Amino acid sequence: MIAKILHFDLQGAADYLGVSLGDVEYYIKEGDLRYGIEKFYFSKMKLVPLKRLDATQQQSILDRQGAYYQTAKGSPVTLTETVLDAMEPLATPAHLYFKHTAIKDCYWFEGGHEAGHIYAQLLEDLDGSLVSLWLPSDETAHDWFAAICPVGKFADWNHHYGNYDIDQPLYPCVITRDDLDRLKNQGPVETDLPFKLPKVTNEIAEAMCEYGNRYFLENNKVPSAMELRVYMLKDGAQDLQLTFDAREKEFSFGGKPLTERQFKERLKLYLR
Repeated sequence: MIAKILHFDLQGAADYLGVSLGDVEYYIKEGDLRYGIEKFYFSKMKLVPLKRLDATQQQSILDRQGAYYQTAKGSPVTLTETVLDAMEPLATPAHLYFKHTAIKDCYWFEGGHEAGHIYAQLLEDLDGSLVSLWLPSDETAHDWFAAICPVGKFADWNHHYGNYDIDQPLYPCVITRDDLDRLKNQGPVETDLPFKLPKVTNEIAEAMCEYGNRYFLENNKVPSAMELRVYMLKDGAQDLQLTFDAREKEFSFGGKPLTERQFKERLKLYLR
């Protein structure tokens, strides 16, 4: 009997959904698809839905997001094993989940041998509920502390730690069959987005497709070149380092020039 594939890489996920690789990256960055965190990383932890903690404990963990620690001394919450077990920890699943949009709430190393590695205080279950992670205390017997878990690293070719929202997906990138099925059950995905990245892409193509699709979702129509220009300058000028010289009829994407005519031609090219 052939074993059922439980998770995929990016290309496998695209093939499973019947969409492009660019579409899968878009779903990840928008939070519609999540990284699957494999059991190996949390198998020694107790997993407690955040909502089972009292309000003070929940807030303490939320307030410490973005911190790095490996011992009970640095943890925001410590509980006795008896109290923790009374909250009925979850059975350990094959995967928990992490959203790309949650990177801003995490800690990452910017140098040394762990450069680019990201750690999170909270993960999600399949249904999207937040799950807290607990390890036994190294200081007090029978105590457990709210811990952190590695969730991946920034792609080796992209160390733009401040630009996680437009960065490449994390490495390694595991997408589970369960999460793909969850997305598929929400409805068709191929027709949701009118703009598609070309096979050979660059930052300008990614920006135009991303903002073109955002405009479509917000306004329920495909933007004209002028509408997209106005939208990008209004909502993305700072993030994209975008300017437009009306006299020269030329854009600048972070110092890279693009004429208005080229902008219009590219927009037609990226439209499905």
